[in-house]
Amino acid sequence: MENVSFTEIKDEYELVKSQITPEKYTELVQARIETLAGLCDPKTAALLVNNDLGMTKSTPVPDSIKIKNIEPDGSTIRVIGKVINIGSVREFPRKDNSTGRVISITIADETGCVIASLWDEMVENITGGFVKVNDIIDITGQAKDGATGTQINIGTKDSICISQESIQATIPQKKISEIKNNESNIYLTAKVLKIGDVKTFNRKNGTGKLRNISLGDNSGKMNATLWNDKADLSPDIKVGDSLLIRNATAKYNDFSKSVELQIGDSTTIEKTNDVVSFSESFAPISQVTAGKKFSIKGHIVDISEIREFSNDSGQVNYVGNIIVKDGTGQIKVTLWGKNTEIIKQIDLGMPVEIIDGQGKEGMNKIIEMNTFNNRAYFKTSLTPFSNTTGNMQYLTIL
Repeated sequence: MENVSFTEIKDEYELVKSQITPEKYTELVQARIETLAGLCDPKTAALLVNNDLGMTKSTPVPDSIKIKNIEPDGSTIRVIGKVINIGSVREFPRKDNSTGRVISITIADETGCVIASLWDEMVENITGGFVKVNDIIDITGQAKDGATGTQINIGTKDSICISQESIQATIPQKKISEIKNNESNIYLTAKVLKIGDVKTFNRKNGTGKLRNISLGDNSGKMNATLWNDKADLSPDIKVGDSLLIRNATAKYNDFSKSVELQIGDSTTIEKTNDVVSFSESFAPISQVTAGKKFSIKGHIVDISEIREFSNDSGQVNYVGNIIVKDGTGQIKVTLWGKNTEIIKQIDLGMPVEIIDGQGKEGMNKIIEMNTFNNRAYFKTSLTPFSNTTGNMQYLTIL
């Protein structure tokens, strides 16, 4: 274990220099690090020594508080909690052309959980392996109102240290039906129902990426958007797998008219062996309304020709329709682009399931359905493009 250099802790010493010599101060800091088996950086050890000395100048180390009692008022607080999630490092440009860094972790105690963001040099505490998932840590930082609720900002003048305290962390998992708009710190285990393609978009500082997936459990289903690096989903994750998702947020999507999960830098996803049950809920065709998504099933009673057309930019596209009928009525289902390939694989009378079709108002205010990125299931043994699940085969429309 390397000896502490006084230059590393001189700023902290300034707060107590009237009480102790530099030599004795350095000796106490070294002893504190050795007591904690090297699991504390010099600056943090110095702050703990200052606290032992009853430091009253500048920003003294406060008494620790429970997570449920944190108020986002900008004050410096101290919290002891268990690390239950570690996000990804994000770099960003500063106005002086330097590069900043930030990483978010989630800590929990018996009263709840909170996100703590470590900035710049403090990031090394995570990337260097000083702090890991399941560690108990003692932190100081500023409690503020962040984009996803209350969070703690930990800068270079704050501290993070391994604690010997015993913490009973509360990590409540949500069911999909319980997730509400603007919720944060969401933990859930869900089944992958659909995986969309990666899409790119332009933003001020370059190009971004996103991917949409659909998740389900025994309470319902919802869409999730994976942003930037998270869009590069592991190739090991397939439809039907169970995922453990830590620290997601929920936002209302004006286009889909539903609450969706947001999975970004501070969220982690991992495959789990937990079995998650999901059963699709089908609506009678007569109950389909405009502006919402529905899953329906019935029989194909009409199939149109595939029609080619050009959009305003001159790009060639394709459209086709089928009509599906059940015991309550019938509905025209429109397929676009490569989704029209399904028309070549089906025939009249086939049973079909349309998953997450978008209800819309057509001519004469008759309700119709669009299937942009959805799946159609049907019973057949003739299609070479189908995947088999039991006695039901399905074709995925991307």
